[in-house]
Parts: sequence; structure tokens; C-alpha cells
Amino acid sequence: GPRAYVKGYHPEDCDMYDMVGSVSSLTRAANSTGQCLRRVVRSPKFESAVCFLIFVNSIILGVQTDIIAQSNLSRPPPGLLALEAVMCVAFVVEISLRVAVYRWKFFYMSGWQWNVFDTI
Repeated sequence: GPRAYVKGYHPEDCDMYDMVGSVSSLTRAANSTGQCLRRVVRSPKFESAVCFLIFVNSIILGVQTDIIAQSNLSRPPPGLLALEAVMCVAFVVEISLRVAVYRWKFFYMSGWQWNVFDTI
């Protein structure tokens, strides 16, 4: 799966299949999932993927603006609206993952200004 490509990912650290049955097992499963999520969100590949999404989104916005300006449209074509919605969902997922990992620290850690800007 996609997690296998994240540097430092070890399937045995994130395997929840053998952790079912009791409350303590569920707690261990939740901790294991949290550790996996932290590892993924803090990885350079996650950062690269987010940077790539930002780049692609800027191209989409540029194309959208150009089409609207040249065609004298009041709205972008449906295909571009769909791409815009997909990018919005991707960014909401990214912010949600970061907040899940960093919790309130997300808003006062190093680079907090960008985090607040991205959230708005």
C-alpha cells in the first residue's frame, strides 16, 4: 500500500490486525495508529506531496483564470470546478491530518503563522 513508501515506516509497528479483543488492545491499536500517522505526517514525502498539490493547484487556478478571462465567462467550466473541489478536499485532509498529529500545538509551533494562514 501507499504507506510502504514512507521512509521509516515499518508494517509491524502499524499492524492492528493482531490487536483486537480487549480495551487495552484497542488502546494499543489507537496508539499504534497515532504513531503511524505521526510518522507519515512528519515524513519528507508527505511534505513533498503537499508541495506538489500546491503547485498543481496553482496551475489549475491559472488555467481557470485564463479560460474565464479569454472566454468572458462568469463561472469556470464544470471540469475545472470539479478539480477545484478535489483540491479543496485534499487540502482539508492535509490540514486535518496535521491537526490530528500536532493537536493545539499546530497553532503555536514553529511556522504557526503558515498553519493559521492555511487553516483560514
